[in-house]
Amino acid sequence: MALLGLVALLTRRGPGRLAATLGLTRFRARALWRPLAALVGCYAMLAAYGAVVEALDLSALEPRSTLPEEVALAPATLALAGVSAVALAPLAEEVFYRGFLFGGLAQRGFWPAAILSGAIFSAAHFDVGSLIPFFIIGVALAWLFWRRGDLWESVAFHVLFNAIGFSILLATEA
Repeated sequence: MALLGLVALLTRRGPGRLAATLGLTRFRARALWRPLAALVGCYAMLAAYGAVVEALDLSALEPRSTLPEEVALAPATLALAGVSAVALAPLAEEVFYRGFLFGGLAQRGFWPAAILSGAIFSAAHFDVGSLIPFFIIGVALAWLFWRRGDLWESVAFHVLFNAIGFSILLATEA
């Protein structure tokens, strides 16, 4: 939520005006096919990346969970982490990385803005193994935002991506 406050402060816009600028006022359910297609593509890329890393025995480049292992120890902590990872983080990160950062850089063209915002998004997850895949995901999220001019598609992708990742964490920790 600090990212949302930072964006509101830096852009000097209240929540309503900021939501309107980012296209968060008009949700279109029929447009969800694009984030779903991007999600399938990104998970295929993750599988391929994982296979290459394993085949080349590059264990340092294996993506790791960005949630600390201690989170799974207590049900209340796990529930709070789930809400944060699946609902709050996607909205806050999309507003900051796509709406504010990519949106501000987009005047220089799609590719420079997508590459820089994707690199910063990837680095912010603090995992060497996730740098390449999260960079690609960051570029895909920028494309979703660029394509429609609103954040709903990138937020939907991000929510689904994190929900799948969190479900895998729950399944492997159980």
